[in-house]
Amino acid sequence: ASSTPPLWFFNYSCAAHSLDAASWWLADPVVAGPIRRGLTLRNHGARPWPLSPGPTFSLNATLPADNTALVHWHIQKEAGGNAPHGPVATSVASGYSKLLTSGSYSSDAPDDTRDDIMWLCLEGSKTDRVSEMYTIFGGVEFSGWSTTAVSRLDASVGATIQMGLKAGSAAVIAAGEQFVYPTVFIGVTTGDVEDSTNVLHRWVEAKLRPPVPGGITPLIVHNSWWIG
Repeated sequence: ASSTPPLWFFNYSCAAHSLDAASWWLADPVVAGPIRRGLTLRNHGARPWPLSPGPTFSLNATLPADNTALVHWHIQKEAGGNAPHGPVATSVASGYSKLLTSGSYSSDAPDDTRDDIMWLCLEGSKTDRVSEMYTIFGGVEFSGWSTTAVSRLDASVGATIQMGLKAGSAAVIAAGEQFVYPTVFIGVTTGDVEDSTNVLHRWVEAKLRPPVPGGITPLIVHNSWWIG
């Protein structure tokens, strides 16, 4: 492992297959926001390697001892009109499993096959003190086929979160080439879903989006004539 705060690298090597992996984590001690996570595989051998990439990020979020309730927020892309249900908030109860998929476009397909926005939000509130809330939030920095998954096997465990390439994706790393996984980000903040999105918006403006003329141009809003 090597570090230059706030960037940490973990380097792995498999001599038998001439493969190296560089895993990195990036935070910012000045601007509040999530931690970014990336992974790169390098083939320094003489033969190509087929690859079925797993998620860039996988996390088991443990529930507090007071059995804090969790709610999973998600939303579909719009296409030909508003998303059918707008933002959806679903209780993450025992047996919960939700896989969100996004591609480079959206369609007018039926509700259960439309693309989803690669935005993660798990809102937690203590059952006896609702005013004390926290939210796990994150996303995938990739416009190709990608997924975000949230699941909970039973009431005794917390939620499992995975983000990255769409399941079943395939690639080949040619000799001397590298494969870069989609960068993802994840963070936690006090407050509800709106508090977390406020943190996310400020972080995107300060750290993620490209510079804009004058430094004060707002984020572009498409389809601003829609309401709801």
